[in-house]
Amino acid sequence: MKKYCIECGREVKKITDENGEEHLVCKKCNTLNDDEVLEKYEIHKYNQSVHNNITKANDLKDNSLCFIIIGAILLIVGVVFLVLTFKRLPSGLREFKPWSLEFLLAIIFLTLSIASLTFGTVRLIMALQRKDYFKKALRK
Repeated sequence: MKKYCIECGREVKKITDENGEEHLVCKKCNTLNDDEVLEKYEIHKYNQSVHNNITKANDLKDNSLCFIIIGAILLIVGVVFLVLTFKRLPSGLREFKPWSLEFLLAIIFLTLSIASLTFGTVRLIMALQRKDYFKKALRK
């Protein structure tokens, strides 16, 4: 059965040293692979695991983008309610009424939007870092 290098995944060859001992050396990177040698099914399992982790990172990215979109929608609704807190007086002037229901709703929506945008942004950064990490692992 063929053996593969633990470092680069290429096929290893047997080399006999001057003492007559056989060693497994990688053809490409010349790494000594005596103790840790991967077989074909192990490389396949490793690649499957990396691909599964990339899929999870993509799902996390999609989830975080949903939170960012929800946060943007809540931000727009909060700004609309904030504008509605300025009541028009009979004289034509606008008066700010912080005790109104519109102001309370504006504060609630703006708070939820900031929380959702922050949570989504943090998860997006984490997802992109994970995806880059596993793509680099797959290239090795």
